[in-house]
Amino acid sequence: MADPWPHYLAAHVDIDFEGGRRTYVPGASAGLPEGAAPPLWIITACNPGGEQRAEEENARQNERLRHAVEAAGWRFWAAVGRNAEGTWQEASIAVAGAPPDAVLALAREFGQDAVFRLDEAGLAVVPAG
Repeated sequence: MADPWPHYLAAHVDIDFEGGRRTYVPGASAGLPEGAAPPLWIITACNPGGEQRAEEENARQNERLRHAVEAAGWRFWAAVGRNAEGTWQEASIAVAGAPPDAVLALAREFGQDAVFRLDEAGLAVVPAG
């Protein structure tokens, strides 16, 4: 498999907040809507380890992820991680109020290499390690 990090570092994230969709790109801050206290964590259960998986299986695993986020009591919004051209995308969840260690543990549980952290400084990639 090719090195995924250049793709992570260039990814765009669309988040569907109550007031509409906002797009976030690395190195720029688009701000957060009122009530969405930073940091937000963007996580997916799609394509663990970079291995392409059937759309149905990705949806099933993202549903499991959503249930874990709900059970933890964290606020969340639907999100999509994608490339700038829109030729690749993965359904994701933007989570507020979650401790970093818990988010990274979830990422590892779902086989993810990294998550995104969104705060006042903008969008950053955080290795799940």
